[in-house]
Amino acid sequence: MSNGLNLFLAASLLFASAPSALSAAPGDAAWKASLVQGENYLAHKQLDKAEDSFRAALKEIKRSPHSPQEMALCLESLAKTIYMEDQIYEPIPLYKKAVKQLQKAYGKNALQLVPDLLMLGDIFENEGDYNKALKFYNQALRISSNNGECHNLTCADCMHRIGRVYVKQGNIKDAEENFLGVLSIVMEQKSLPSTDFLEDNLIDYISLLYKTEYNASLRTSVLETELLKDKKGVFHKKEIAPEKGFSTGVTASLADRIESGERPDIKHITGITSSDSTGSSTSLPRIEINPIPGRSSDFAALQDIQSQRVIFYERLIETDIKSLGPDHPSVARDLTWLAYIFIAQKNYDKARPLLLKARDIYTKIYSSDPGHDKLQHVDLLLALISEEQSPQAATIDVCYLKSLPILPEDAKKLEVALRLNDLAFMLYCQNKTASSLKVYYWALASLVGACGDRNPLSACCMLDMSKLLRLSGRGDEATKLEGSARAIARKELIEKRSQVLP
Repeated sequence: MSNGLNLFLAASLLFASAPSALSAAPGDAAWKASLVQGENYLAHKQLDKAEDSFRAALKEIKRSPHSPQEMALCLESLAKTIYMEDQIYEPIPLYKKAVKQLQKAYGKNALQLVPDLLMLGDIFENEGDYNKALKFYNQALRISSNNGECHNLTCADCMHRIGRVYVKQGNIKDAEENFLGVLSIVMEQKSLPSTDFLEDNLIDYISLLYKTEYNASLRTSVLETELLKDKKGVFHKKEIAPEKGFSTGVTASLADRIESGERPDIKHITGITSSDSTGSSTSLPRIEINPIPGRSSDFAALQDIQSQRVIFYERLIETDIKSLGPDHPSVARDLTWLAYIFIAQKNYDKARPLLLKARDIYTKIYSSDPGHDKLQHVDLLLALISEEQSPQAATIDVCYLKSLPILPEDAKKLEVALRLNDLAFMLYCQNKTASSLKVYYWALASLVGACGDRNPLSACCMLDMSKLLRLSGRGDEATKLEGSARAIARKELIEKRSQVLP
């Protein structure tokens, strides 16, 4: 049956086809009264009474002076009600008669015919008579188009229906062509009555590609990988270690103080005992916080937290070296956490030597396992610093925004963007490079509109899209997108990690 857009279009054209159908006039009050009564019954889902009223209206109108539009309105109302009662055969001749009446009033190529043609197509499609359904859908499409040029939503509606029938007939190639054509029309609109029609078309298109997945290559999508990740953190969370739980509690205490309007101050540090990850007893410092009256700004509050973290870790490192030795893994761990604070502040000159010291310690400890995750972790941070200190690599080039299509505002929704990405990736997997790249441009424009041009999901889409650009021989554009995506990813990594620093 018709979806939200179909009903919207049908209602608009229906009322346009009979602008004065219910205006009062001597001699025709009876049929109009019956028509109004039928509409009231229909609104209350009293279908049997509505049918009786519409039959009475049709009988009365034949006795009164009437226009073709008025006759068509009575025929349509009765046909619609009977069809809602799951009666198939009587509505068909009623709709056909209504079409002839409208042709008398407006001509054979008038837009006012389209709703009834679509209803006839719906009936035959639902009954499995696909050839007849295509006949009426194609007639509606021809009327809706402008000399064969399809740029309006009525054309898109017709094409979606035609594509749907092709799927049922097993005509995959023509179905896909119609679904892609629908997207092209929708994306060039200034506005949409809703996104339901767009999402329905995307669902049908994606479902079609799933049915033909045997042609697909085995590939991976950066965006899908990002969506499947544990969103609680950038790195995989492991079971919380005692020292991490302790230091996170320190951060929480500091943040709570600031949120309540107090400025915390480190008065003194005393030792407490906690077990480290090896099970040995380690002396850890404790921060006692004394409030300073007066609420500071968010920036000043953050500076307070960061400066106290620096003091905390500097003293913690000093304590660990004295009690555990300079090459203990706890020292390397604390050096890494202190480096994170400086990375969050973009103070890379202070962060780098700390990470190099941590790396030296881990190298000695894990000499037999050069691929240990702690070593890889430190190497990743050093690489991030190197890239961030490179002006060219650190720049997020947003020039790509100029090449993105202008979408209707209603299409700039995360749900739409993710469906577009899914569709683009499936086309890519089936080696349909041109179609995939076209859809990726829409997907990226939708993501940027919904999430922003520096969002990690936008960056993931850029990386996926860059593969298509390279396949299309557009390596320079791909390189720029990849550079921007990496810069966004580094920025996101640093910001996310700084938010969960202990």
